[in-house]
Amino acid sequence: MPQAAYPLIDVDSPLAAQPRGARLVNPLRFVELRVRMKSRHELTAEIAYYRAQRRGFVPGHEVADWLAAESELDSQGSP
Repeated sequence: MPQAAYPLIDVDSPLAAQPRGARLVNPLRFVELRVRMKSRHELTAEIAYYRAQRRGFVPGHEVADWLAAESELDSQGSP
């Protein structure tokens, strides 16, 4: 995926509350990561819901459904 040409922020400036070490940060990179994580969370929730539905929504399996949904996403290489 080509890197987008977003403005860079100097994290050493007094306005940037970032730890020392990194010099330049693409501010939209964090936004993109958050969007991907939200999408992953939503996908996991949907898969877990359908797993519960197939079981007839019998309680007590929520964590197992969630973990199985995450595992399914990981095996498919999803974000």
